[in-house]
Amino acid sequence: MNKVLITTVLTLFVILGCSITPKSDDKQMLREYHGGPAVSTEGSVISIIELKQSEVTKESSIEANVKLKANGKIKINGTPQLRVYKFGQANGEEPLMVHNIDHWKQLPLGDNATVEEKVTLTAPSDPGYYRVELSLDSYVSNSTNFFVKYPTDTLYSGTFPVNLKVEALGRILKIDSITMTSKSATVSFSLSPGVRGFATELVTDNGKKLVGISSIPFDEKTIVQATATFEPIPISVKSVKFTLSNIQLMTNVGIVDRPGSWEVVIPLEQGHKSS
Repeated sequence: MNKVLITTVLTLFVILGCSITPKSDDKQMLREYHGGPAVSTEGSVISIIELKQSEVTKESSIEANVKLKANGKIKINGTPQLRVYKFGQANGEEPLMVHNIDHWKQLPLGDNATVEEKVTLTAPSDPGYYRVELSLDSYVSNSTNFFVKYPTDTLYSGTFPVNLKVEALGRILKIDSITMTSKSATVSFSLSPGVRGFATELVTDNGKKLVGISSIPFDEKTIVQATATFEPIPISVKSVKFTLSNIQLMTNVGIVDRPGSWEVVIPLEQGHKSS
C-alpha cells in the first residue's frame, strides 16, 4: 500500500514504515523460527541477512550474506529463497526477483550449528526503495532494505515553505513545508489537538501515488506536529496533492472516525534539482 497509516495515542510518538537511510546496524536483520511448515524441529532457527551495500546504482551487483543458526536440532523443509520486492507492492504480489539457496534444501542442522551463504543479486533498473526477505517455506524473515539511486539532475532538492491550510469540523490541517532530496520528499504539517489517527498520501499532478517511507508524529500541548516521508519527486512534476484520510478524532464520547479526508495541493517551484 502507498498510504502510511498512523495511530496516535496520548503522548503520540509513533514511527511507521522503514528507515529511509538505513544505518550500518539496519543492514543486518534477525528473526527466530519455532517449528511450523518451514522447519522440522526440536528447537528453533535464527536467520540473519546482511547487505554489503544499502545504496546502489541500477543493475549493479548487491552482495548479500545469509546465515542460519540452529538452537536445538532442526531440519529445513523445502528450498529457502531470497526474495526482492519494491516498496509499495501490494500484499500477495509476486516478488521482482527470487534466488534459491539450493544448498539449504532439506538441510539438517545440529544444535548450535551455523550455515552461511553468500549471494550476489542484481539491482533492478527502476530507481527507488526495495526490501530483501528470506523465505523458509511459508515463513518469511524480517526484511532488510536497499535503495537504487535515481539519475542525477532528475529530482527536486531543497526545502520549500508552503503555509497552506484547510479547516473542517472545527479543526485545522496546515502544511508547513516540503523538503525534497535525491532520496525522499518529506511533508511537515500540523494539526489541531484532538486528532488521534490518520493515513497520509502524496500524489503527483500526473496521478502517480508516491510510495510512503515513514511518518513521525509527536504531541505538544496546543498542536500536533508531524512529518510524512515519501519517495523522491521528479522535476517534471508541477504540483503534488497531500491527503489525510482515515481520520480519528478525540471527542467527549471517546475516539470517533471522521468521514472524508483533508486535501491540500502543494505547488512546486521549477529549477531546484538534486545533484
